[in-house]
Amino acid sequence: VIQDIGLFSPSQPLPLKACQLHDYQLYHLAPLFDEGYALLGENRKWVPISAQRIRMIERIDLPELGKKGLFVVASGAVGEDVELLFMTPQPVGELTDITLWQKTSITYDSMTLGLVVMTCQIPDSGFVKFTLPERTCLPQKAPPVSQQYGARWELSHPPGM
Repeated sequence: VIQDIGLFSPSQPLPLKACQLHDYQLYHLAPLFDEGYALLGENRKWVPISAQRIRMIERIDLPELGKKGLFVVASGAVGEDVELLFMTPQPVGELTDITLWQKTSITYDSMTLGLVVMTCQIPDSGFVKFTLPERTCLPQKAPPVSQQYGARWELSHPPGM
């Protein structure tokens, strides 16, 4: 069940309910970029975003063209279908295939965000680029290691952090 928990911070912590062994709660949190996009990841996975799958996330803000968006490069086995969920500032239609989500839109800071599901097939290169707002799938070469999501995390967060 999706729940809009809103903003939280050290001064306004995330409210958690006490639970037992069989009534646990699982939260997946995603940053909402200034452009109005959020990558929610793979809906059917316990870990919706992993460095093995999501190789690069690039925010697009080109004010001279009036364009804002998001590029996400994913990897996988050739021919594999990868389904990712996003929140976007564009209006969306009703979702019928994602039954775990009760809401298809939320309102945040006077902006209505819609849930978008995209499925892209991994090409021969092993990498595919999801593009928003276009909602297209583009074949992609492997990003340089220094630009890959996992590598950037490891470089910016030394062991023990």
